[in-house]
Amino acid sequence: MGAQGFRLTTALLILILTINLARAHPPHIFFLLADDLGYANVGFTHASPPSPEVQTPNLDALASSGAVLTRHYVHKFCSPTRSSIQTGRAPIHVNVLNSDVMLVGHHGSYNGTTMALARTVSPCMAVISMGDSKREEDWTAWAYGHPRKAAVQTVASSLGCSRPPRDVEVGLGQRRFEGFTVNTALYGTGWEGTVVLEQSERGTWKASTER
Repeated sequence: MGAQGFRLTTALLILILTINLARAHPPHIFFLLADDLGYANVGFTHASPPSPEVQTPNLDALASSGAVLTRHYVHKFCSPTRSSIQTGRAPIHVNVLNSDVMLVGHHGSYNGTTMALARTVSPCMAVISMGDSKREEDWTAWAYGHPRKAAVQTVASSLGCSRPPRDVEVGLGQRRFEGFTVNTALYGTGWEGTVVLEQSERGTWKASTER
């Protein structure tokens, strides 16, 4: 065997040995992701001296020997967070977006929302910001026919929470309205004035309205 052949054989043997060693000793990556953990709820995020109220020695040891990702923010549901970690993209760009409250776009106009968006958001409650249809003047909700019946039906049918039934007016077109009964947790500023949504410590939502 010539010198060139010997060098080639040696290189191949080294390559095979390296591959086998890599297979025998794969890297061990232990990734911890908490969906409902505040920044200050672990000891290693506190400045020295350690906090007497937050003691997490095992997590602190893992953090000191690993990498702490401080610029990744989780969502309140696991699927958007997982999609972001796995793809490196914002959840909305991989069709994963969950929210308890949906703000209906463009005053509830006919193109203010779609069924696909409402199902993706899967909200518990929704709010439409619009004027009072009884104000019969130009450049008002009455003039534009807001909120449109199609948008109200789309959002109302996708909500996961209920409310006491309320009879409201929905637009059929410019300056044309008809009655509609809302049974799910859909609120409108033109129907009820100021709408205040509050979330309890247990995660439940409550709405209070001006009228």
